[in-house]
Amino acid sequence: MIWIFLPILAASLKVDQSKDLTKIAFGSCANQFGNDNPDLYKSIQNLNPDLFIWLGDIIYSDVLVFHPPFFKTRDPEATRKMYQNFKNNTEYKALTEKTMITGIWDDHDYGINNGDKHFPLKDAYKELFLEFIDEKDNINRTSHKGIYISFSFGNNGKTVKLILLDNRYFNEKDVDILGEEQWKWLENQLKTPGDITLIASGIQVYTEDRFGKAERWDEYSRNKLLSLINDISGVILLTGDVHMAEILKITCNDNLFYEVTSSGMTHTITTTGGNLILLYLYGWLPFTFNVGHRVTVKNFGFIEIDWQFRLLKMSIRNSYGNILIEEKISLDHFSSNFERSYYCDKKPRYRKIVHVLSFWAVFYVPLLLLGIDTLIFFRKWSHSY
Repeated sequence: MIWIFLPILAASLKVDQSKDLTKIAFGSCANQFGNDNPDLYKSIQNLNPDLFIWLGDIIYSDVLVFHPPFFKTRDPEATRKMYQNFKNNTEYKALTEKTMITGIWDDHDYGINNGDKHFPLKDAYKELFLEFIDEKDNINRTSHKGIYISFSFGNNGKTVKLILLDNRYFNEKDVDILGEEQWKWLENQLKTPGDITLIASGIQVYTEDRFGKAERWDEYSRNKLLSLINDISGVILLTGDVHMAEILKITCNDNLFYEVTSSGMTHTITTTGGNLILLYLYGWLPFTFNVGHRVTVKNFGFIEIDWQFRLLKMSIRNSYGNILIEEKISLDHFSSNFERSYYCDKKPRYRKIVHVLSFWAVFYVPLLLLGIDTLIFFRKWSHSY
């Protein structure tokens, strides 16, 4: 069978690596069930970012079905039309006309839920993805398998190294997420880090102490990445996928680093699962390294860099641009003035158990006692007449 791809209209602003970046926006998970969120794209425009980074699930090119494996891949032509409709959306189109756009995919724009290296249409879907972000002629994307790439912005002490990882094309489930070829490339890239180094992944990295089926980096890959960035100051991981947002401050390496997750631009864990899902979110997912609370409304991430005063601010914002979580740090403090967390030396299983028992003690036990007290009251009341 031969697939014929027509060009997707409305070209984005080309990535210009000579620019000094001061504002960077990012996000993931859009357009599920045909949802839209024009206010969010307007808010991003109003902040005037130099760059917007997609962290995956730009579209949902697979279809939910009611039999195993519960997801079916659309044909590439239908996916191309989804990309085209998205790209020509009025608010998103306006963003692309004034902001540089780049990014990576995750499973749903890769073509299949929880997709790995065995997905047969991955090369066809790579072509569609690169058309969407206007990088189909970028030799640094097309000269190898997968979609991984790096950019180095700015100069003279104002450099931002952006590394976009492909966590799908080479993914061997629970064994190695990046594959040998991509690991070699990443090692070379990290030999020349920036003053700030942003590493983007479609799924979360440092969440090994959480219950549930949400995808995350396997232990081998996570430990290997941590060893590669151990001696590098100014590293921030950008991740998506989980339909909520959070900021993690990791103090277990020789240099402090952050993981900023922004997920749910048009839908979130509560808009699809209801508020009862918060019991799972807070009861079974430890807050080991969290800065502030988790965000369960539609959101995007934002980074601001003041090069003169060497200050970096990272935040999660809602659809109207309001700050919901914020963390500020001097660029000089990534390698000093931080205290190693007590939990760094505790196994993930220990962290899980401590969190769950604590949550039960604080929430469920008082609720149970209140229920018992209520039953006793009604029993006594019923016998008082």
